[in-house]
Amino acid sequence: MIPVFDGQEKRSRVTSPDRCRTVEEILWVSVGFEIWLAVFNFICKDMLLLTIVDLSVFIAFSVFGTVRWWMGYSSCGCSGGVELPVWFFVLLDAGIVVLLVVMTRGIRPVLAGFKRLSSMWQGWSSGHRGRLAGLVLAAILVIFLQIPYAAQLRAMVLGEPPVKGIARISGELLLGHESVGQIELSNRSGEPARIIGVERSCSCVRLLQSPASEVIVANANSSLSIVLEPIKSGPFHQRVVLYLDHSKQLRVNVDVLGFVKK
Repeated sequence: MIPVFDGQEKRSRVTSPDRCRTVEEILWVSVGFEIWLAVFNFICKDMLLLTIVDLSVFIAFSVFGTVRWWMGYSSCGCSGGVELPVWFFVLLDAGIVVLLVVMTRGIRPVLAGFKRLSSMWQGWSSGHRGRLAGLVLAAILVIFLQIPYAAQLRAMVLGEPPVKGIARISGELLLGHESVGQIELSNRSGEPARIIGVERSCSCVRLLQSPASEVIVANANSSLSIVLEPIKSGPFHQRVVLYLDHSKQLRVNVDVLGFVKK
C-alpha cells in the first residue's frame, strides 16, 4: 500500500536501517540465473567443469557482497524478507570458494578447468558465442544501470523521467550529529506533480516539513529540506521515495549519498 498524507497527520513508511530496495530488473535477472545454475548442477556430468562454474559464481557473489558492504548497505538482499548482515554472506561465499578450491586439491586443477572452458568456447559456433556474449552483456548492463553513480547514463539509455530528484548535503556527515540537506526536485513535464506520500529507507533521514500536497509546478523546480543523523560510520547510502499524483510518473527515487566520519 502506498503511504499517503491525510490532513495534518503524516504517514510515512520507514524500512529497516540502511535498506534500499533492490530494483525489479536485478531481481528477475538473479532469479533466472539461479534457476539455470540449479539445473546445471543437476545435469552436468563433468565434475571439474561444474566446480569451475560454481567457483566463478561464488567469487562473483563475494565481490558483489563486498561492494555493497563498501557502499554502506547493511544487507545484500540475499535472504529475502529475513534481514541478515551483508558480511554474513560475504564470509559464506568466500568460505564456499575456499572449500571448492580445497575439493579440487589446489590451484592447478582450477586452472585446468578454466582452460577447458576456453576450449569449449572455441569449439562453439560464432552464433552461439554471440548469443551468450550478448546475454551476459545485457545482464551486466541492467545491473550497472541501477548503481546510483550511473544515474546520468541510465537517463540516456532508458529515457529521462519528467520528474527528478537530487539530494545535496551541506557540510560533512558526522556520526551521531545532525546534518542538513536538500532534495532538489525538477518537473520537466507540462503538468504539475503533487506529492501524495513518502517512504524512507532509514529513520536516520527525515524531512523537516511534511510534503503533504506539495505541488511541483509544471516546468519548474522545488526543494524539500532533510535532516540526516547517521547511526554508523563509513559510506552512507539511503533512499527517499516520493509518491506522485502525475499521469506519467508515480514515484521519484532520491538516493542520499555521503561518507560518515566519526
